[in-house]
Amino acid sequence: MNFTGSVEDQWVQLNLKYCERCGGLWLRSEGASGVYCGSCSAHFAQRPAPGEVGPLKRRRRRTRKASAVQQEQTETSLGACNGTGLVVMEVSA
Repeated sequence: MNFTGSVEDQWVQLNLKYCERCGGLWLRSEGASGVYCGSCSAHFAQRPAPGEVGPLKRRRRRTRKASAVQQEQTETSLGACNGTGLVVMEVSA
């Protein structure tokens, strides 16, 4: 058989990788730098980039209820600590 044409072999090198988000196995071409499978890449493409999100809102500090403040005031008026951890009661006549 006389063949005058040429045959070009086109080989594609593939690496078997696992997705760093879902853990699924997928193939990527040699030299590619992706670490996520196709569906996870699409998921991250929908989310804003970390630098684009504004600063987080600060949480307000809770205010103490009036009943807790009144209870503290009555406890301090009834007795005082003498430094040893014992409460000394005041007696008025």
